[in-house]
Amino acid sequence: MSIVTTGARAIFKINGEKVVYASNCNYNINHTLQPIDVLDRIEPIEQAETGYTVDFSCTTFRVANSSAVNLGIQPKLAEILQQPELTAEIIDSQTETTLLLVERVKMTTRSGTVDARGVFTETWNFIGIKASDEAGQ
Repeated sequence: MSIVTTGARAIFKINGEKVVYASNCNYNINHTLQPIDVLDRIEPIEQAETGYTVDFSCTTFRVANSSAVNLGIQPKLAEILQQPELTAEIIDSQTETTLLLVERVKMTTRSGTVDARGVFTETWNFIGIKASDEAGQ
């Protein structure tokens, strides 16, 4: 058995529900560093942690009656101020290992594309509060 996770082995879930028609997922875990500069030194004396952000996106095939709103992933405009926080995860189906867990997620952008000889796809962008992998937090 291969130890490398492939797309065929990956399961993408939002709030515990499999996103059946996802074609890819991307994520970024960012640490913001601020150089601490002092007088009489050309180089910073340290790089201080000043922030931590998590964002991710996925591309899905657009299926009738399965929009992000219908799935409860994106709120209706009237409910935008009460948008719930979600949980997103990518799991290896062979080992059932959680490869990525992003907590307290909210959708920020939803965009789509369709052309004459292609499949209708949407890209969903999210931000989260924290992320972890199989190593824990």
